[in-house]
Amino acid sequence: MKIERLHSFVEDSSAANGGPEGVREALSNASFADDLMTLLLLGFDLNPPALWREALRTCFLPHVPERLWLYQPKTWADTESRFAAGAADDNDRYAAAWMLIHDLWLFQTSAYQEPVESPFARLADLTRQD
Repeated sequence: MKIERLHSFVEDSSAANGGPEGVREALSNASFADDLMTLLLLGFDLNPPALWREALRTCFLPHVPERLWLYQPKTWADTESRFAAGAADDNDRYAAAWMLIHDLWLFQTSAYQEPVESPFARLADLTRQD
């Protein structure tokens, strides 16, 4: 994934109600949703498969976008601003840690080449000061 694709995903995911619309759109693709359900069925050895597939389709998949709060640009900005103001609490530290782990994955998968290109560079600097 290139950094442009990450930015595109982030822009697509900041809809009016803050839900990640890019994820919602991906999950509305029947082929993608079916592959994801198959992965979950096999990965967690869910039986009987037909019952679990329907449960995942109706109860789990529709709520995935709201569960991805760490990938919402507003969350990034709010966390960063609390660190900048010296008002970060344990929840902010936890969120920042996950964001920086995600950033490490981005770097390792060549989403960007230089550390200054990281979408989390300022957050990384701020957390070093906390």
